Amino acid sequence: MEDQLKNIPTIVLSELPQAEREKYFKFLLENDVQFIEDGRGYYTAIIKVLNSKDQLALPRLEKSRILNSTFSYKQKMVITESPRSITPTSTNRSFTKSTEKSKSKSPIRRGKSPNDYSPHKIKGISDLLDQEPLYGTKSNQTLNTSRSSARTPEKQRPDPLKLFLQTTKFQEFFNILKLQGSSHLRPKTLSITILMKSIEEVYSARYKKETTGESRKIEENAGFAEFLSEFMWEKYKNKRMVDQSALDLCQSVETYENENLEISLFSQFLTGAFSTEILVFFLYARQATQTVLNLQLVPSNFYIEFPAQKIPEPRLISLSYKQCAKVAGTVYAEEEWLLKSFINELDKVFKGPSIKLYDFLAVFIENYKVSLQENHSLSPFTDNKSNEQFTDSIIAAEVEENKYQRPVSFGVVPLETRSSASNSIKFTKDPVQDSRPLPKSPFDRIKKLCVEHCENKLVKLFVEIILSGYLEDLSDDKDDIISQVEEIVMDKMNSLIEALCRCDKRKWMEVLETDNKECLKYCENLQKRLREIQKKDKEPTSDDIDQICKEILQTPELKLYISEQIRSICA
Repeated sequence: MEDQLKNIPTIVLSELPQAEREKYFKFLLENDVQFIEDGRGYYTAIIKVLNSKDQLALPRLEKSRILNSTFSYKQKMVITESPRSITPTSTNRSFTKSTEKSKSKSPIRRGKSPNDYSPHKIKGISDLLDQEPLYGTKSNQTLNTSRSSARTPEKQRPDPLKLFLQTTKFQEFFNILKLQGSSHLRPKTLSITILMKSIEEVYSARYKKETTGESRKIEENAGFAEFLSEFMWEKYKNKRMVDQSALDLCQSVETYENENLEISLFSQFLTGAFSTEILVFFLYARQATQTVLNLQLVPSNFYIEFPAQKIPEPRLISLSYKQCAKVAGTVYAEEEWLLKSFINELDKVFKGPSIKLYDFLAVFIENYKVSLQENHSLSPFTDNKSNEQFTDSIIAAEVEENKYQRPVSFGVVPLETRSSASNSIKFTKDPVQDSRPLPKSPFDRIKKLCVEHCENKLVKLFVEIILSGYLEDLSDDKDDIISQVEEIVMDKMNSLIEALCRCDKRKWMEVLETDNKECLKYCENLQKRLREIQKKDKEPTSDDIDQICKEILQTPELKLYISEQIRSICA
């Protein structure tokens, strides 16, 4: 064996620099090279390395002999690993004893390794690569170890980031982020628990902007993707972390959206499938659910200081029918036709004793989409059935009695739920009690202050200003005309304030006798202002009340109506 190893280039891994050693380890692992322990505790692997030209030129029998033989006259390479521990075996026990006896006489060198027999010692893999293109053979497989492919012998895989950016449906969001492909970015799939916490955090931040007045800084047509981009920048304040977090979020959403409704809804908000108006209403319904049920979906400072109180996972939260009715009464307040429609839709999906949180919130979205279509496409004054649709009050409703019914508390008014057999609700007048107190609106206090402000000051001042040009030639009838106009304006203002504080957009449109979409948007902006005033810890100030009343008076349709009435009176 010593004679056979003399002309074979040898590499000792323990003597190589760290970088070269890592390259060899990669080469050996990729080709599943087997090491054999010799009698002296060294681990040696013999690798046949053939010149590509010589190998192709060999006859078939000669090539087969080379591939199947242990040694060959062709160039070979011996790789040796220094012994980690030399343990006596049956083959080298005598050698160990002899070395122990002669140890006291004179120091003895270690046993010869295969490297000692070879005059050609290779210092690193770069020396091997500087030679002609070589082929390593093992089990009739050919591996190209040339300089161009030594580091990646396998087929190059596609870049996962580039592939994800080409196939994702969130490309608009990434364009807003101005995300650029980089070697350090890789989309990762988060656990569903972490993903849901991230989604709830985004929802809470968006709702906070709507209620604190920060949303006015954003353009009206700004979508959810723009907000999410700003949210990530505010949270991480680092380009690399923002890009990585966005990739992880979108990758996880695409992974789980087909299995979870809550993640599917978030995906539709992010892609723009649902409008900003639907998003705002969804967030309002979500907040109302938390308030009524005393839930906490996102940790506050209190929960951070006391970590023992855990935040429940949204996908594990369920609501009873009684709780659903209570939340619906808070959300819709006096919008009876929407409340009636919501109950009907809820009956279709409510199965068993409870319903999951996001299945319940999804009913709000579907019901609101239907209401938007009706408000935008039909005028309430051209619908012959509009009067029939709103004659009965849902607050005074009762359900047809049968043995499957169960009592439900709806605000302060007892209702009975649907029949499990018919799965529907019938709304009829209460034969015993014709009228019952309406549930309190969250804006009742603001409504009272607005009405008082209009009666005592604002309407009188407004009428004096607009009549200043009409009353110069009508001094005899001045007081009578002023009182008539004040009565007209005050009547309209009372109706509009009532509709606004009850969140009844349909009534708002009826009072103004219009189906203009811009008028509907104007009403929604006023509702946002009301929520901002309501969220303040202190009592609404006189400036807040004065501002909201003036904005109502500035409604274009109201100004046009008042002008027409003044012309008819002064004619």
